[in-house]
This record gives sequence, structure tokens and C-alpha cells, in this order.
Amino acid sequence: MDTISIPADQVVPIDQVAPDLHGLRIAFVNVFGVGHGDGSWTLIDAGVPFSAILIRKWAEKQFAAPPRAIVLTHGHFDHVSAAGEMADTWQVPIYAHPLELPYLTGERAYAAPNFTAGGGLMSLLSPLYPRGPVDLGGRLRSLPLAESSPVPLPEMPGWEILHTPGHTPGHVSFFRRQDKTLLVGDAFCTTKPESFFDAAVV
Repeated sequence: MDTISIPADQVVPIDQVAPDLHGLRIAFVNVFGVGHGDGSWTLIDAGVPFSAILIRKWAEKQFAAPPRAIVLTHGHFDHVSAAGEMADTWQVPIYAHPLELPYLTGERAYAAPNFTAGGGLMSLLSPLYPRGPVDLGGRLRSLPLAESSPVPLPEMPGWEILHTPGHTPGHVSFFRRQDKTLLVGDAFCTTKPESFFDAAVV
């Protein structure tokens, strides 16, 4: 497999942001490890290409065992690229919203981005981003859903799955009612994502 080096200053552990919640920033994207109080945990999102080793080394420092599962907020390349490799290594399932499955089973690629949106270098570069299709194989599972109320996932006890479409059709966020912790994926951000400097600077 080809390798690529991600600069050390672009791999930044995010100290415990809430009880049993640790994060890792890789370049312009975050992954999270959600602990469950019994030593088990779940990985939220799976980073950019060639980040599997970085994520596994970080996870080994934070947690004593492999995760229960990998759960994806959506299927864009910067959130799924290491998912297949890590799921095979850890022997765990990968979950995503049903509306994301066509983009994760090799059936469909995302639509081309609008490179004029917002202006800035990242917008201009967006046509170069991988759009898929990605095939995560037999480990991929559909998140449980209900029409009127959030549904628990056994691999994420205490968290609710919220369908938050817009960025992609099946984008989801995760809410822990106990302490009002919300993981939003790309449903919103606190920087200007179209700006290279805002996206790249930690």
C-alpha cells in the first residue's frame, strides 16, 4: 500500500472534551472515541486517507481494547478513509445512516462540489477531493432509525442518533442527554471551511 506522511503538527490529541469523550484532530478533521464507563468504547468517524495507523496508536493510548464499533457521521472521504482497514484489524462493524449506504457500498459517488461556494482556496480545491464511491464491504451496517424519536444503538449506550441531513443525505449527529454533549460531524463548524488557513490551523 502507498504511504503518505501527515505532518506531526497536524495530528493533535484533543484532551477529554467531556466525560468519557476523547478526540483526535488530523489535519482538518476530527475523530472521537466515546467511552462507555465499563472500559468499552466506540469510534466516531475514521479520518482522512492514510490515517489508520495514527488513529490506532492514539486509540491504544486512550483505551485498553478495540472499540465496539466504528460509527460514521457521513460518508465523505475525510470521515471514512481509514474505516475499512481499522474495522478489519479490530474485527468490528461499521455503522452509517441508510441514506449514506449507496456511497459506502460502491454504488454511487457524491455529486460534484460547487467550487464557487464561499470563495477561498479550499473551495477552489474541492473538485480534487475524492467523491467515491467507497466500498466498506461486509462490515457495513445500517443505523437503526425511527420516524418520531431517536433510536439507541447498542454500541453507543446513552447516546441518541439524530438524522441531521443537509451536508449529505444521511448525515447524523449524536446526542448524550445526560450532559447535553452533541457530536455534529459536519452539520456545522466553527471555522471558515472554505479558507485554507482556517481549515489547516489548529
